[in-house]
Amino acid sequence: MASPLQNFRDSFARLSPREKMLVGACFAAIFGFVLFLVIHYTSGKMSSLSSRVEKQDDDLIEIMRARGKFSEREQAFQGIQEMLKRPAPALRGFLENKAKALGMNIQEYKDLPTISLGRRKEVEERSIVVYPVKPDLKQIANFMAQVENTRDHFLVVKDLRMDRAFDNIDAFQRAEITVATYTLVAPAGPAGGGGGDAPSGRPVREGRPDTKR
Repeated sequence: MASPLQNFRDSFARLSPREKMLVGACFAAIFGFVLFLVIHYTSGKMSSLSSRVEKQDDDLIEIMRARGKFSEREQAFQGIQEMLKRPAPALRGFLENKAKALGMNIQEYKDLPTISLGRRKEVEERSIVVYPVKPDLKQIANFMAQVENTRDHFLVVKDLRMDRAFDNIDAFQRAEITVATYTLVAPAGPAGGGGGDAPSGRPVREGRPDTKR
């Protein structure tokens, strides 16, 4: 019994030369189409793999950038921690020196109540309101910049209110600048016996009146 391959050969041998050319062309077209599919599939896989590699490279670059930012933030946080550990300056004298260096006269001070912050009340916020006499915009901006750029202590300008002067558009009739300082203090321990109040370890506050005119 003849095999299918032998039957195909016999049938192909009985074809005319023109028919053989047509059959050969059909086989060549089928082979070319299959080869095209293989190349297209392989190219798609290679492109997908290349895209994944590029994405992984981008992710690694982002991780490296994030690591650098995290290191910078960690250093900044450590710097803030060091500033919080230092005793807060005497705000009135400190701010008055800053104002005098800028030619700004502070007419009045007002101490605000001390606030304890943090889960264990380990940070103490002390605020003071200063009232400059008819300052101009440049003086106020420089004063705020010098306060917040202080490296030895953690100082923040919390609030600013200004009323423009009627006789000079570049000056202000009244200004209120609230400055706060933050200090790390020992958290309050559990209440116990012993009669008197134990020292809290907090920095000594200024013993000056609340207002000065």
